[in-house]
Amino acid sequence: MNRSRRTLLAALLVMFGIVGGVGATTAGATTGTLLITTNTTLTEDHVGQIEIVGDNVTLNCGGHQVSGSGFGGISVNFRSGVTVTGCRVSGFTNGVNVFTSTGVTLSANTASGNQNGLVVGASTAVTVVGNIARENAVDGISLNNGETNTYVSGNASIANGNQGYSAYGAGSGNVVVGNSAQNNNGGFFLGNSSGNSLLYNTASGHRFSGYQLEGSNSTTLTGNIASSNTAAGFNFQGSSDNTLISNQAKNNGNGGFALFFGSSGSTFRENLSIANGANGFGLFAGSNNNTFTANESRGDGAGFALVDSSGNHLSQNQAMNAQQFDGFSLNNATGNTLSGNLSMNNPGNGFDLFNRSNNNTLVANQSQRDGAGFAVVNSSGNSLAENEAMGAQNFGGFFLSNASGNTLSKNHSTSNAQNGFLLFNGSNNNSLTDNHAVQNAHDGVDVFASNGNVLSKNHSVNNGRNGFALYAEGGGCSGNNLSRNVGRANGQLDAFDGNALGLNTWSNNNFGTTNPAGL
Repeated sequence: MNRSRRTLLAALLVMFGIVGGVGATTAGATTGTLLITTNTTLTEDHVGQIEIVGDNVTLNCGGHQVSGSGFGGISVNFRSGVTVTGCRVSGFTNGVNVFTSTGVTLSANTASGNQNGLVVGASTAVTVVGNIARENAVDGISLNNGETNTYVSGNASIANGNQGYSAYGAGSGNVVVGNSAQNNNGGFFLGNSSGNSLLYNTASGHRFSGYQLEGSNSTTLTGNIASSNTAAGFNFQGSSDNTLISNQAKNNGNGGFALFFGSSGSTFRENLSIANGANGFGLFAGSNNNTFTANESRGDGAGFALVDSSGNHLSQNQAMNAQQFDGFSLNNATGNTLSGNLSMNNPGNGFDLFNRSNNNTLVANQSQRDGAGFAVVNSSGNSLAENEAMGAQNFGGFFLSNASGNTLSKNHSTSNAQNGFLLFNGSNNNSLTDNHAVQNAHDGVDVFASNGNVLSKNHSVNNGRNGFALYAEGGGCSGNNLSRNVGRANGQLDAFDGNALGLNTWSNNNFGTTNPAGL
């Protein structure tokens, strides 16, 4: 073979990537489809697609551009042990596409101006680390089609048209850790992808949520931050049995953490929600049997809201300095348990049960300096025990309106702006036992237009008006039974009944001053 023919053959072998041997091959400026079978380093830009057709090889673009059109800019299909690094890819459907492969590494690549940046599907044990996906029309980095055991770390996804990071029908065991998403349509999205982990990522400036799970269960989210997203920081729809620990949502437009449409059985622990536009933590539309422990809402629109949801357990959480509404609110929410929670400095109620929020249990909660303490409105069968309302700024400590069949025992209402305990407007057949009303501005215990209540062993001391008062206005009160109560040192009377004699029963009480005498 003469020299010129040998030179031509060598050039063709480099162009089509079929040079054998274990050493690295260099490839200069090329066009068309480049096939890689051995370790290859680009020395100039490439126009066209690149396909890796050998196992255990490395393509190092050396920072050079791969541009063109077609499905995959750089494709790794049915391969193992491949590394793609240092490439800048633009103009393709998928900038880098990995399919049905194992042990692939994508590192230090930049995908911009594609439909999708980096896509990994139907593969396992893939590592995606230190890449940038910017200004792609759809998603930045995406896992799909049963992808399992993939490690996604230290990547940046910026200004993509849909999601920064997505998983559509991905399998389990994928770990997404230490990545950033900025100014995409959404930050991190998992759809029908269960058993994965999102750890220590950041999502900011998105038009929708920072983190959104739809139909994705048994996912662990730890140490993630969602800030300044238009929708919620963390949004769960039809996703259950997830675990969230030490995540933070700050300055998001539509709440910190939100659960919708049957998102049940999840655990939230030590998460922090700060200055979000709606609720710090919201459970909606059949989000049942979740557990919230030691979470904090600071300066959100409202603290914790349960709507149309049941069987949830909230303990040792804090809601403080809400912008507009309540610390803890239940709306048509039944069978929930709240224990050891603190509501402080909220403009609404500390704890608000309304609109058929029945059969809930509140134990050892505190309301401090809220607009009002505990409110039960149009709700029945609730148990409130050992709770404390202190220093309500606008109203009273415990307020029941059109609320029947509730039990209040061993609660303390102290130094509130109005009444210690108020049963109002059709609050019938409730039981109040061993409660304490001390130094409230109005009455200690006030019953207005409510019937059939049992009040026993309660203490009302040093309140501004009456210790115990049953008023005749609004239709009056009847059938109430007051026994073994103590009223002393109240500003007007220790006991007052403005209704006709005999309509209510007073027995074995310990009062100083009463009207009529002898109550």
